[in-house]
Amino acid sequence: MYTNFEKLDIYNDSVSLAQEIWELTIRIKGKCPSYLTNQICRAADSIGANIAEGCGKGSRADKRRFVVISRGSGFEVKHWLKLLHLRGYMSQHRLDTLSKKLNILLRRLSSFIRSLS
Repeated sequence: MYTNFEKLDIYNDSVSLAQEIWELTIRIKGKCPSYLTNQICRAADSIGANIAEGCGKGSRADKRRFVVISRGSGFEVKHWLKLLHLRGYMSQHRLDTLSKKLNILLRRLSSFIRSLS
């Protein structure tokens, strides 16, 4: 059950979000503990990576499993965004902007998961 993941809006949106988060971490690098920036980048990058990997798997069940993992990484990103904000590394406005994009992506991932059930 191969799908060209690069044509999926959820994949492209995940890449865009990961890039925004990477750019944020570049701006705060040196001011923020590196484990925070490393973790949020890894989690954000994992969203798209798991969509891609799932689309390359042989079955619908495998694809669904990897998209579920992708959604889990999205929730991890929510956690790290909250900590970055609480610890003063990101404004409320920036948190709200990124959270809105992430929440939309998470809802769309959930819909995709349902479509694979």
